[in-house]
Amino acid sequence: MKTKLLYLSLFVGLISSAIWGYETEWQDNKLGPSSFKLHGYYWFGYENIDAQKGIVDSGSKQGFTMGRVYVRMDGNVKEGDFKGWKYHITLETNPTAGNNQSTYIKYAYFSIPVGLGFNVIGGMQNNPTSTAGKYSLENLWAHRYLDADGKAMWDQLGVAPTSDLGVGLEQETELYQIYLLFGNGEGGRRPNAANLSNTTLSDLAKGAGDSYGYHLYGKFSLSPLGTKEDLPTRVFLNVPFVLRNIYGIQRAEYEYVDTLNFTTGQFTVLKGDPTAKRDYAYGLEADVLLNLNDIKIGIGAGQIIDKDIRRSAIKVDQNLLTTPITIGNFYNYYQPAKDSIGVANYVFLWAQYQKFGIVFRHYINTDNASISDKLNYAEGLSVAEQLVIRDANNGVLGDLSPENALQLIRSGTVDAGKSKMKTYLLALEYYANKSFKMAVGIKQATTTKKDGSPYKITPFQASNIRAGGYTANSYSNFVASQLGLPANSLTDTDVIGTNRVDRQIFFRSQFTY
Repeated sequence: MKTKLLYLSLFVGLISSAIWGYETEWQDNKLGPSSFKLHGYYWFGYENIDAQKGIVDSGSKQGFTMGRVYVRMDGNVKEGDFKGWKYHITLETNPTAGNNQSTYIKYAYFSIPVGLGFNVIGGMQNNPTSTAGKYSLENLWAHRYLDADGKAMWDQLGVAPTSDLGVGLEQETELYQIYLLFGNGEGGRRPNAANLSNTTLSDLAKGAGDSYGYHLYGKFSLSPLGTKEDLPTRVFLNVPFVLRNIYGIQRAEYEYVDTLNFTTGQFTVLKGDPTAKRDYAYGLEADVLLNLNDIKIGIGAGQIIDKDIRRSAIKVDQNLLTTPITIGNFYNYYQPAKDSIGVANYVFLWAQYQKFGIVFRHYINTDNASISDKLNYAEGLSVAEQLVIRDANNGVLGDLSPENALQLIRSGTVDAGKSKMKTYLLALEYYANKSFKMAVGIKQATTTKKDGSPYKITPFQASNIRAGGYTANSYSNFVASQLGLPANSLTDTDVIGTNRVDRQIFFRSQFTY
């Protein structure tokens, strides 16, 4: 059904628009003079096999790719009692998603003017933090078609979804824009509270998973020089934010009854704190757009701070009535937690001269040594606190040797909070016309481990070794034995490791109709 819907949408688009899209106006007997527009775009490209210091890319986008296909429909009442009423529908598909390929409704919302320049928007709509509004962060960046690295930074780093179900309020003037959205928080493709995580002390302490609560997204944008596109200079100061689960958290999210048997007297109750669900993120972005006849330039820089609120969680069971709490079992009943913070800083530059352009983007964000391209949180608990918990795991406090403590830090089991990912993108562009543009470029990412040392890989990881054919660190243990060092004092990356660099050479294009 989904595939048929896509084909039908594309067929309607083709017969209605030939190549360039379709727009018409007519007299609606109920609403008045109205307009309808059918348009959209799709991305075609090529991804080289990633050169990750010898590791062959195991992702899903090698070779020729179709990043996305968008079919968009817009309606607008031009005059009369319902002037300004609008609706928008976007159908999206990802043709190279393999078994996960689907066609779905990306956006579907209506907009009603309510006076003083405000519009109320209902439905599945753009997120203010990245894509909403005439001058969204994505439009100012202006290179969405670069696909994986073409999103606005809030979307690129996974801080907020691109769309959500809810009610929005917008106001746009020549000097400022306001856009607020009160939504589910799970994005446009997941029901509210679809993926709750509340069955372990760790889940409750971190406030993990979805929630019955609702998010408040927003962006305030100041444009002191005006927003008309023919101005030689436009300046935007943007403050996006999201307040998660500000209303509607249910008791079932932070309390969990695992066992309650009145016959045997067995019971297990886990209890957290609802405020662990109330995370928030905010940022600041400054953008300058220059229009100098044949030359157009965009410059932007910003910061994102994402705070993961965490609260300690406890467990109560029948054993507490007969067995005293000791060092050996203390952390089975108590999960300490402290707030964690994710931070990203970014800058971009794009310039166009007639038909040719250049794009540059660089960002640094907290990571978890995985080059995941998502903003991650540094552990809120200090290294000392984490080591105490690890030390007490065997029931004896004070027997953790300095060597073992160092090994826990080096392995990332104890998070020192120093993992950072650095990403660079550079591309050359060609604008064939207003409908078609393409780019050839390179993206490169590196990261550090949680202790701040370089994230490394070894030749063994790049070899085609069957599962169980090689035991991790067996080579380094052999070297250590030859040097008279204790077992497990070295790792393979210590001996033959090289810094991991994820590099992607790509071709991207966008055709707009």
